[in-house]
Amino acid sequence: MTRHELSAFDEMFNMIFETYNEMKGPSAGTSEAMAGVGNSPTLSTLTDRLRQHSRNVKWTSDADQELDRKKEEMDLCDTDQQLLDWAMREVFGESQRYEAAARKAMAELPSSQQGMPLQALSYPYVIAHLMRTFRDKYGDPHLALSLFDHARHLSTASYVFGCTTPAY
Repeated sequence: MTRHELSAFDEMFNMIFETYNEMKGPSAGTSEAMAGVGNSPTLSTLTDRLRQHSRNVKWTSDADQELDRKKEEMDLCDTDQQLLDWAMREVFGESQRYEAAARKAMAELPSSQQGMPLQALSYPYVIAHLMRTFRDKYGDPHLALSLFDHARHLSTASYVFGCTTPAY
């Protein structure tokens, strides 16, 4: 297991044990406590927020413009090395900045308020376009698959929002 996977498992186990301990507290006989581990109505986890965010995603003209701008920037790259450098800086770097800002906002906001998005709306489409470009324009299917793998291992949010149907 990678370091990131271990930390994700640690977070899940801590969440389960904390929920169990909360249920064993003074309200152990109430129907709310009988909901079961993981079914607590007060549970606010990364998974719940990911699900909530993915349901509330609305495609806007700003997201359309952002996607078009990124596609144009991709077309301006003359070599596969330039495109790879651009992707690492502009796509995956932006992904990490989005997630860091969203996590900071989640820590500061109460769980009832909606925080920032964990990824840009265009993220999965940019990854898919990058993969297509490396495969078709530069004839490098291995690099295209490596981009998918990089997005998968970058972070949980990157995997959930980036490795979606368009990338497949």
